[in-house]
Amino acid sequence: MLTAQADGTARTEEPAETERTEGTGRPGQTEESGEPGRTGGTMAHGPARPGAELLRMAAEGLHREASAAASLLRLLPPDDVEATLLRARALVLAGRPEAALRAYASLPAVVRDTPVRAAALRLLGRWEQAERCLEGCAPPVRARATPESVHEWVAECAALALDRGEPVLRRTAQRWAQEALRTAPSAVATAHARCLLAAVHAAAGLFGAALDSADAAARELDGLGEDALLRRLDAVPLLADALFHTGRRHAAERRLEEALVLARESGQEQLAGRLELGLARARLAAEDLAAAGRWAERAAGSAHRAGGVPLAVAAALCLARVRLAADDSTAALEAARRAVRAARPLGGVWRDRAEARLREVRLVQEHEVPAPPPEAEPEGAGRLSLEALSRREAQVAVLVSEGCTNQQIAARLQVSPKTVETHLSRIFKKLGITSRAQVAHWVGLGAGPVRDGGG
Repeated sequence: MLTAQADGTARTEEPAETERTEGTGRPGQTEESGEPGRTGGTMAHGPARPGAELLRMAAEGLHREASAAASLLRLLPPDDVEATLLRARALVLAGRPEAALRAYASLPAVVRDTPVRAAALRLLGRWEQAERCLEGCAPPVRARATPESVHEWVAECAALALDRGEPVLRRTAQRWAQEALRTAPSAVATAHARCLLAAVHAAAGLFGAALDSADAAARELDGLGEDALLRRLDAVPLLADALFHTGRRHAAERRLEEALVLARESGQEQLAGRLELGLARARLAAEDLAAAGRWAERAAGSAHRAGGVPLAVAAALCLARVRLAADDSTAALEAARRAVRAARPLGGVWRDRAEARLREVRLVQEHEVPAPPPEAEPEGAGRLSLEALSRREAQVAVLVSEGCTNQQIAARLQVSPKTVETHLSRIFKKLGITSRAQVAHWVGLGAGPVRDGGG
C-alpha cells in the first residue's frame, strides 16, 4: 500500500514489482504514453527534482491503488504540471472524473487537453466537449507526439464514437478502432484495441465480424499477466459486450466477475459500474431477475457516485427491462422516466433509446387490464384486442411493429431467438392472424379484426 512520509517521499508497505515499458526495460514513460498511468522520464532519468520519489511511487502504484495514488500526489505543489497530470489520470481511474477536470483546470492551456481529459468528459456524457478536447490534442497539433501518445489518442476517439453512437472528428467508431489496432505499440494496447473493435462490431450488428474479433481479443487478453491487464482493465467490459451479443453469455459473465474483483481491489471505481451493468444484463438473459435487479441497482449507484450520465441512463434502462420482466410495470415506468430525464443532455441515440423504452413500458401498462372472459364477448364477434397478450408478448408485438427482426428482438429483450419465435406463435394464435404485418397493424389499431392486406 502506498503511504506518505513526513519528508514528502513515499514508501510501500508491501513491495511491488516495478512496471516496465514493454520493449525498453525502463520504468515509466512520458505523460504522452499510450498506457494510462505511465508518467515522466524525469522520474527515472535526468536531474533529481523535489518529490521525485513520491511521483515515481505514485506512478508505479497507479493501477494497483488509484485512490491512494491520487491522494499522495496532492502532497506535491499545485504548480507541478507532471504531478497534476498524473493525479488527474488517477482520479479518472478512481471514478472521480469531475475532480479530474478540476485538476486539469489548474494547468496551463497548452498542456490541458489530453486524451485522459477527453475520457473524463466522455464518462460524464459531455460528448461535444470531449470531441473538442481530442481535436485540440491531435497528434499533428501536439508537440513531441510518440507512438504511445498517438495510439492513446486514436483509442480514445474510438471509445468516444462507440459510447456516443455517432462519428467523432468525421470518422466512425469502426474506422477509429481499426486505426487503434494498427497503431498499437504493445501487447497491452493490442489487446485493448481488439476488444474495442469487437465491441464496435457487436454494436453495429455485424455479428460475424464481432464473433471473429471477440475470439482474437480473448486470446490477446488471456496472454496478459495481471499487472498488464490492470493497465487496461477497461478492455474487459468491451470484450464482454461482444461475447454477450454473439451468444456467449457464460464466458462474458465469467470475465465480468473476475474483472470486478480486480477493479474493486485496485480502486478503479470508474470501471465498477460498467462491470456491474454487464452482470445485470447477463443475469437478465439467464432470467435470474432478482440478481439482475441487484446488479442494475449497484450500477446505478456507481453512476451516481461518479457522476457518469451515460452509465446512469444505461443502468436505468436495464432496470426498467428487469422490472417489466418481473411484472412490476410501476417500477419499470419509474426507471424508464429516470432514463429519459438523464438522457436529455446526451441527445442522439441515447435519448431515442430512453424514449423508446418509456413507450414500451407505457404500452405494456395499457394492456395490463385482464381481457374480459370469453363468455362476455358475443359469440363469433372476433374482436380480440392486444389486452389478450401477456406483458412479454405485448413487448414482442411492439418491437415487431417497429420492424425488428427476431434476432434484434432477442437482443433487445435479452432472450434467445427461439423464445421470440415462441412468443410470436402465441401472438398469432391469440389474435387469429398469420403475418408480422398484421401484428404491426394490430399494434397500430389497438383493437379490432385484421384482414390480409390491412383492410
